[in-house]
Amino acid sequence: MVAPDIIEMQRYSARREQSAICRFRLIFATFKTFYGVVRLARRDRATYSRFGGHPQAVSGRPDARR
Repeated sequence: MVAPDIIEMQRYSARREQSAICRFRLIFATFKTFYGVVRLARRDRATYSRFGGHPQAVSGRPDARR
């Protein structure tokens, strides 16, 4: 019979597609978390330098990204 092979093929392709979507979502979540941490660290460093931290880290203007 041909029908079970076709059904199995469709099920396998759907599972492979779902795993690719899951991997993409995992990579996206990791990248978003990493970007948030970097942004937080940058903002904290700017605030820290503004409140008398390292004088060489002080930029001319305050943090304009907020």
